[in-house]
Amino acid sequence: MDDTECPADLGSRPGARIRRGHAPAKPVPAGGGLNFRCDGKAVPLTSAVCVRGTMRTQLGADGQPTLPYRAVGATPIED
Repeated sequence: MDDTECPADLGSRPGARIRRGHAPAKPVPAGGGLNFRCDGKAVPLTSAVCVRGTMRTQLGADGQPTLPYRAVGATPIED
C-alpha cells in the first residue's frame, strides 16, 4: 500500500482500498456557495481544513446574528 491509499474499514468488503485525494468538492448545505473537500487540498498547510471561505453576517442591536449569511472568500478547490 502506498501513501495514496488507505485501508477501507467502514464496512467494505475485505481487502478493499480507498484512494485518498480523489473526492470531488461538494456544496456545504445552506453554505451560500461554499464547497468542502476533505482531501488536504483546501488549505494545504492545514490538511484538516476542508473549506475555503467562511460565512459572515451582521449582528443586530440585540447582539444576535441577522439574516442573510453571506459566503466570503469562497474559491474553488483544485484537483
